[in-house]
Amino acid sequence: EDVLKAYMFQWPYLGESRQEGAVFGPSPDVKEKEGEKNDGIFVDFIGALNGYCQKHFFPPAYSGIDIDRLITSIYGVPGIFWEEEGSIRVFLDAKKATTVSISDLEYAVKRVNECHICDYSGRRLWLEI
Repeated sequence: EDVLKAYMFQWPYLGESRQEGAVFGPSPDVKEKEGEKNDGIFVDFIGALNGYCQKHFFPPAYSGIDIDRLITSIYGVPGIFWEEEGSIRVFLDAKKATTVSISDLEYAVKRVNECHICDYSGRRLWLEI
């Protein structure tokens, strides 16, 4: 948990320009090699990161939900992000969030914003709906 906590306070590095797409989805420039699967320590890390997020950012009802369901519901909510006055602003498009309740999304956004998460260069992460 200490490693994840340190990571979360250095995360995310969202780049320098405005981008559109699944904000928490995989980067489009990261591609799997043919026949290669993401496994081993990567899967363990993603599972631990998901558990950390469930514990600290989501309503208690989300504690038992597996990562595949969260990818299609919360993590896959489309949006845009951009840098603004030393911060990273993320706008999540709730109109396109068809598999998650707005109140649960608002809860997660509030919790993330309350945690004062910064990227490696000190830019503060702000989520909006």
